[in-house]
Amino acid sequence: HMTDLSKKYRLWVEQGGFCIYTRKPITISSLINGGSVDIEHTIPRSLSFDDSLCNKTLSDSYFNQKIKGNRIPSQLSNYEDILLNIQPWVDKVEEIRGRIIFWKNKSKKAQTKEQKDKAIRQKHLWELDLEYWEKKVNAFFIKEVTTGFRNNQLVDTSIIAKYTMHYLKSVFSRVEVQK
Repeated sequence: HMTDLSKKYRLWVEQGGFCIYTRKPITISSLINGGSVDIEHTIPRSLSFDDSLCNKTLSDSYFNQKIKGNRIPSQLSNYEDILLNIQPWVDKVEEIRGRIIFWKNKSKKAQTKEQKDKAIRQKHLWELDLEYWEKKVNAFFIKEVTTGFRNNQLVDTSIIAKYTMHYLKSVFSRVEVQK
């Protein structure tokens, strides 16, 4: 498991060193010392059961505890500003989709087994990355949390497992699935 500090650091890098909700800068010292920064669930865990990193951001503590609370981003009064703040993530999703298409084409045009395997591995790695970023971005566009949404969290886990298995099969000669 990632430690809290390594999670915070990863989210801090992903967010460019600022709170997604308030655009307040998050200093490295506040990241380490805590107090003014929370790891928050974009879609509250009580609504989504999702404790994954793609459902988490760093947030200004006051905003998280006193303003956001148990609400989803689309229910907040500064929702339009939040959408502007996540635009780099939306762009990243499009960039990753382009990379997947690139590696799909590369695998089709490969002259050797090694070239084809490398292209397939790259495609699967980018698909895993896409899964993470799409889920992270989509959490900001949800208007309500339905039972169907909660059930999809379990489906997403099996999709990730499937991609991972295909990737591992391109690296190792023998891969077994364990329950």
